[in-house]
Amino acid sequence: RVVYASSAALYGDDAVRPRRTDDPVRATDTYTRLKLASEQLVLSTPGVEGVVARLTNLYGAGMSTHNVLSRILGQIPGHGPIQVLDDSPVRDFLEVGDAACALQAMVQGRACGVFNVGSGVGTSIRELADLALSVAGQADRRIEAMQPSSRTSTLVLDSSLTRQTFHWQPEISLRQGLHRLIGLTTVQHHD
Repeated sequence: RVVYASSAALYGDDAVRPRRTDDPVRATDTYTRLKLASEQLVLSTPGVEGVVARLTNLYGAGMSTHNVLSRILGQIPGHGPIQVLDDSPVRDFLEVGDAACALQAMVQGRACGVFNVGSGVGTSIRELADLALSVAGQADRRIEAMQPSSRTSTLVLDSSLTRQTFHWQPEISLRQGLHRLIGLTTVQHHD
């Protein structure tokens, strides 16, 4: 049994509704081409029980410093506006522990195929920054978009098939996850 951690990026970011596993995918760059080729290999190899987990935007302790949430948290605590490139994109954020539980359920399960792993909740970058500031007790700071775009960019996953098949659901809300992270970053800033 092979469970492959793939990416929601295969769906693109131009649909307003949550993406389902039967929606078309697009391999438009090296990253998505490799993800799609790996998915196909896992699903088509004889003798392999292939499971593909298309993961949404994961966050949590130890995450990369090169993502929008890390850049926001890097400005907390602080003074002045929180600066983001574009505050309008909408994404589906899932705490890494919840993702790990989904992957564990897939490893232990029997179903094969493609499954989405996300919260199903769309949060704009502005809402993300507002929530982080609220959790940190700095709600009076404003958010400043340095390179705002008029292009609509939305990527949220419909994980209902995963929930039904593997009896999994996210346990950690975005507010709870941010509370944990802000507690960690505050400690790290004082070390």
